[in-house]
Amino acid sequence: MRRNKGYKLSIEEKKRILLNNIYGVDIDAQAVEVTKLSLFLKLLENEGKALSPGGQSTLFKPSEIQKHKKILPDMSHNIKCGNSLIGTDYYTGKDLTLFGIEEQRKVNAFDWDAQFPGIFADGGFDCVIGNPPYLRVQGLRENYEEEAKFYEKEYKAATGRFDFYILFIEKGFNLLNKDGIQSFILPHKFINSDFGTGIRQFIYDNRALKSIVHFESHLVFNAASVYTCIIELSHNNDTFRFIKTKPEKIAEELHFDVLPFDVLKDSAPWQLASSVDNALIDQGFRIINSVKKTVAHTV
Repeated sequence: MRRNKGYKLSIEEKKRILLNNIYGVDIDAQAVEVTKLSLFLKLLENEGKALSPGGQSTLFKPSEIQKHKKILPDMSHNIKCGNSLIGTDYYTGKDLTLFGIEEQRKVNAFDWDAQFPGIFADGGFDCVIGNPPYLRVQGLRENYEEEAKFYEKEYKAATGRFDFYILFIEKGFNLLNKDGIQSFILPHKFINSDFGTGIRQFIYDNRALKSIVHFESHLVFNAASVYTCIIELSHNNDTFRFIKTKPEKIAEELHFDVLPFDVLKDSAPWQLASSVDNALIDQGFRIINSVKKTVAHTV
């Protein structure tokens, strides 16, 4: 369909794209419903007078809901409620009668293969994106002891006093197909902290690192005083891209340094330096050597 010298997707085509490409899981049932609503609004964007400036609120009138009900897709097979990190194997070897209905509801075990059979019949997802929760394991052990034990048993990344987001890195990577790409925004503390030992080893063993956008000490989220990076993972990389930048520059064309994968040393802290860092270091050494020569001549 052509409009205003451009192309406009029909609503049927937008529905097809949505149903065949967008999937999500969240442990919070309310977040699941909000996500579905957001996708519905995006689907209906620019569709008729209901979404004209100042008219979006009419969508929520009973008459409009009934009018659009037939064209809205059923997203229940795409956006689901469950615990991304805990599968039904959580209950293996355990007496289910010891777990009350309320406790099972809180755990909300999620079987990825059973819930998305078509995806995993083809090897997994093409792309996994996210902003995982930040929670230190101390709080987890205090309030969810059984879950903490499960994570430490099932996840290679669960080493030391690990942070929750570490587990999501490992899980997200394992959901990819062989050509898939994972991209998360998360704290960069794992790069050189003790608790990052497990995830660094996991990334090294899978040659998984594709790129890092490092925001250094610049805050991305006003509500969260954590220093973050964007990490991109894929399978079997010989090199990876690295840059240090400010969040406000992320939409610009970025000039990455390309580093050999083997600068990473197993589980050791990553010593990552950009070309700018190296230039400053070289300049520093030249100044030091120049001062040494001057002092030597003076003496």
